[in-house]
Amino acid sequence: NTIAKNQFTATVTGTGAYNSDVTWTALRGTITSAGFYTAPATSGSDTVIATSVADTTKLSSAAITVQVPLTGTSVKTYGAKGDGVTDDTAAINACITAVSNAGGGTVVVPAGSYMINPTANAGWYGVQVKSNVTLSLDAGSVLQCITNALDSYAIVNLSGNNAVITGSGTISGDRTTHTGTTGEGGHGIYVGN
Repeated sequence: NTIAKNQFTATVTGTGAYNSDVTWTALRGTITSAGFYTAPATSGSDTVIATSVADTTKLSSAAITVQVPLTGTSVKTYGAKGDGVTDDTAAINACITAVSNAGGGTVVVPAGSYMINPTANAGWYGVQVKSNVTLSLDAGSVLQCITNALDSYAIVNLSGNNAVITGSGTISGDRTTHTGTTGEGGHGIYVGN
């Protein structure tokens, strides 16, 4: 995991002979005497405080927001392209299976347009989120159904225990391009066993 680090500076001014040294403190993260700040492991707010060494009643603080990226396994490590052209169904399912087989965890879908074949599994669904797996759709990610003629399908099938979808991405069907003539009963997400 990458740890977020930043350096803070403080300027102490005065007249005559004065000490411009400060001591640093952080309420949640850590900060060195040189002002190098290391964020805490969890998201939230923090406060960094610079206190004058010469006069400890003189201090300044900065409120900061810590946003820790969700850790997990990216579908791109299993070959998903997210280019809006390539069928990414098998790569996403391979990533989910690997994470599930390892005991569970988070599968991350980074920004991009991932084409999903709704007939890839059992002839009626594309991506299968298995037990103890969280499918996290990053902002700007789209699971896009490949145009089909099926009467019924699901882009994502949630099956098993603790199968979760989260994030701010989009799951999009093929309503405007559907080639079937007997209707469309497509689901973005199907919740089953």
